[in-house]
Amino acid sequence: MKTGLRRSDGIVTLLCLAGAFISLRVFWADLNQALSHINPIPLGSVTWKYKAAQRRFTNRVLWEQMQTEASVYAGDSIRTAERAEATITFIRGVAIEMMENSLIEISAENELPLLDLVRGDLTVNAAAAQGEALMQVNAGGRHIQVDGESVMNIHTAADGSLTLRVSEGSVSMDLDGESRRFDSGGSLSLDAEGHALTGPLTVMLSPRPDARFLQSGAVMPVEFVWNGTNYESGDRTRIEIAVDRGFERIITALEEGEANSARIPLEAGVYFWRAYPVSGEPATDRTVAAGAANAALGKVTIVSVPPPRLLGPAEDQVFRYRAEPPPVRFQWTGAPEIAFYKLEAANNPGFANPALETTVRGRTTGIVSLTYSGLEDGRWYWRVSPVLADEFDGPANQWFTAPSAPASFIITQSESLPAPALQAPPAEALINLALGMDINFSWQNEAEAASYTLVVSRRSDLQDPLLTRQVRANYYICNTESALPGEGRYHWGVYQAAADGTLSPVSASRSFITMEGELRPLSPPDNYTLQEGREQEFTWKTDLSYPLHFQLADTPSFSWPVIDEPVREGAFRAPALRSGMWYWRILAQAAGRNVETPVRSIQVVPALPPPVLTDPLSDTSGQTRRVLVQPGEATAFTWQQVEGAHYYTFKLYSGNNADDTPVYIASPIKANQTAAALEQYAEGPYTWTAEALANETTRSGRRSGPAGSARFELRLLPIPLLDEAQGRRPVEGYLIGPAQLRASRTITFTWDTVPEATHYLFTLYRETEDGPTLIRRYNPSAQTSFTLDDLSLLGGGNFIWQVEALRLAEDGYIEQRGAIGENRFTLNIPVPRRNTAQDPGELYGQ
Repeated sequence: MKTGLRRSDGIVTLLCLAGAFISLRVFWADLNQALSHINPIPLGSVTWKYKAAQRRFTNRVLWEQMQTEASVYAGDSIRTAERAEATITFIRGVAIEMMENSLIEISAENELPLLDLVRGDLTVNAAAAQGEALMQVNAGGRHIQVDGESVMNIHTAADGSLTLRVSEGSVSMDLDGESRRFDSGGSLSLDAEGHALTGPLTVMLSPRPDARFLQSGAVMPVEFVWNGTNYESGDRTRIEIAVDRGFERIITALEEGEANSARIPLEAGVYFWRAYPVSGEPATDRTVAAGAANAALGKVTIVSVPPPRLLGPAEDQVFRYRAEPPPVRFQWTGAPEIAFYKLEAANNPGFANPALETTVRGRTTGIVSLTYSGLEDGRWYWRVSPVLADEFDGPANQWFTAPSAPASFIITQSESLPAPALQAPPAEALINLALGMDINFSWQNEAEAASYTLVVSRRSDLQDPLLTRQVRANYYICNTESALPGEGRYHWGVYQAAADGTLSPVSASRSFITMEGELRPLSPPDNYTLQEGREQEFTWKTDLSYPLHFQLADTPSFSWPVIDEPVREGAFRAPALRSGMWYWRILAQAAGRNVETPVRSIQVVPALPPPVLTDPLSDTSGQTRRVLVQPGEATAFTWQQVEGAHYYTFKLYSGNNADDTPVYIASPIKANQTAAALEQYAEGPYTWTAEALANETTRSGRRSGPAGSARFELRLLPIPLLDEAQGRRPVEGYLIGPAQLRASRTITFTWDTVPEATHYLFTLYRETEDGPTLIRRYNPSAQTSFTLDDLSLLGGGNFIWQVEALRLAEDGYIEQRGAIGENRFTLNIPVPRRNTAQDPGELYGQ
C-alpha cells in the first residue's frame, strides 16, 4: 500500500514548528529581559555595597544584582547574602544599613518610606535628617516610627525574638496597643511571643553599628561609648574587638565596671566588635557564650587616606606666552575615598580672592588633573583641598579637610616667541646604534607654536646641520640608521614658528653620544649576599671595541677602587673579600667619555655560626650524659635555630672523635631537631654534631659554618611489658548458675583499656587436677571485650580466662607484649533427669 506526506500535513507541521519557535522566543525574552519598575519615582539609592546585594520587584520571581548608586522603589524586596552588606540612603536623608543575611520589603505611604524587616539585622540612621515621622519600620509585628536625628538598630533572631537598641535621638514603638518612646541608650528585648525580657542589655552609643572612619596616621583611637539597661549591682560591660565575624581571632578584650566609655587604638583595617554585660568573676567561657548570644554587634572600618600630593606644575616652573595666556595643567594624586577636590589658584600665598576656585570630581586612585587657561602674568600659588565622602564618621570627616601645601609657578608674557625647552634625550645621553633603537626627541609644548624645527649637527653651534625636520607636534622620532652617519657626539636644538610666521630663537644646544655595541652586567645581581672567605666571579656582556675596566670599591662613589683591572673577557674572578658592603661596575671609554654599567652592590657576610646544641648534652661538671634507649623508641636530638639557615645536617659518630666516619647522617633537616633509632648501635660513647647551611639563591650564595658538637653515653634497656588489663569482668571466683544461663546463653568478658596497647589476646582454660588445660586461644582483637556464644565448649566446672595487652605493627608483628591478667569462674550446669515412659496399655484395635 503506497503512503505519502500530504500537503495539508506539511502545512500543519510548519505551523506547529512556527508556534513552538515563537513561544520559545517569547519565553527567552521574558526570562532575560532587563528588570524595570512600574513606579518611575525612586525612594532612594544604594550608596554603599559590599559583596552580593539583590533586589526583586513586586510580583517578580527573578532577583537582580544591585550596583552602587542603583535606585530603589516602593515594592522592592532587597536581600543581602552571607557576609554581604548594603547601605541605602532615602530622599529625606535617612540611611539604612543592612547586615548579612537580611531581607527587607519597601513600600511607601504619602512618600513616607515603610520598611518590613523580614529577617536579619537593620540599622536606621536618621542622624543627619530633620523632622518627624521620617520612616516607619515593621519588625516582628511591631511598628517603629523613626524621627530625625535618631539612630537605632533592630535585630531579629531565627526563633522570632526581637531586640531594639537606640543609639541616638529617640524612636516610638507600638507595644501592646500603646506607643512607647525609647530615647538614646534605651533598649527592648522581646521573645517570640512578644513578651518583654528583663535581662541586662548593652546599647552601643558610639561608634555606629557600621561606622567607617578616615585617618591619615598609623593608629586611630576609636571612642566606644555605651549604655547598660537592666544592669544589676556588680554587672560589667565586656567589649571585644576581632578581625573576623565569628570572633575566633579576638585582638582586644576589656571589661569595664562603672565606666561607660573606652578608647581603643586601632590601625587601618576592618574590625568587628561586640558588647554585652557580664556579672560575677572575670568572664569565663560560659558567661561569654551567654552574653554574646544577645550582644550589641557592629563593624568598624578604618581607611588610611594620604593627603593629596601636588605633581604639576613643578615648583617655579615658567610658562611663557606672546599673545594668548598659556594653558596650565594642574595634577595631583587622588584617593577613592575622596568625593571631589577644591582647586584654588591665587596671586598671593594667603589665597585671598583666588582667580581660580573650582571643584574636580574624585573617586580615583590615579592622577587627578585640570587644565586652565585663564591666568595671566605673575607668580601664582595653587593648592588642593580634598572633600571627603559623607559615608565616613569621626573627626576626620570635615566638609573640607586641611588643604595641601601650596606650590607656585610663573607666567611670563613677552613680545617674542620663547625658545622651546628641551626635554629628551637628556644631556650627554648614550645612544646604542647596535640595538637599532630610534631617538625620541621631545621638547615642551608651546601654546602659540604653529610648527617646530629640529636641528641636529656635529657642531655645538648647530651650524652645518646633518638633520633638519619641521613638525607640528612637540616631538620627533629619528631613525638612527638613515639619519645619522655613525658613532660619535652630536648636538641638537629646536626653534618654533607662530601662525603669523614669527620665529623664536633656537634653544641652547644639547649633546648626545652614539656608540655601536652593548655593555651590561650579568651576575651577581644587585644587592647579592656572599659568604666571607669565598671567591666570586663577576660576569657581564659586551661587544664594544673600547677598552674595558673592572672596578670594585667599598664606596659607591668609587673614589678609591680596591680593584681596577683592565679586562678583555666577559668575566673576572675576585679574591675572597672581607665582611662589608662592596660595589662593582664595568667602565668603558667611548668618544672621550666614560661609559659605565649601573653600579651593583654585593654584601659579604660572615659564615653561619655553629648551632647551639640543647639535648643531649654533657652536664655542668663535664660528665658525659647517659642516654637510656628502649627498643622501638627513637632518641630526640635538639638545637637552637640559626638565623639565616635553610636546613641542617645531623651526624652521629661512634666514640669521642668527630673526625671519624659517621655511623649515621641525616640531611637536609628543615627543623631544629631530629630523631634517631639508637637501638641498632652498640653501647658506649658517641659524639653528635649539627651544622647549619643556607641554599644558594638568585640573591645570595651558598652559606655554611662550623658544626656544634656534643657527647653522650649510650645504654640499651630491655623491652618493658605493657600494663596488666584492669577492671576484668567476670570477677575472680564468679559463679554462673542456671538462672543466669536461662536469661542469656552467652558469656561476655570485659576489661579496661591499657595505655599504648593496640590489641588484646583472649585465652580460655579448664581447671583440672593436673593443672590448666587450654580450651581455645583467640586471635588478637582491638576490642576490650569478648563474647563466648558457644557454651558447648565448656560444660560444667571451673575455668580460667586470661587477657594480655599487645602492641602490634601494621603488618601484625608483635612489637611489645603485656602482663597477663587472669580471673577464675565456675559454670554450674545441672545434670538433666532421665525420663521414663509409662505403659500406655493395650491400644484400641489390637
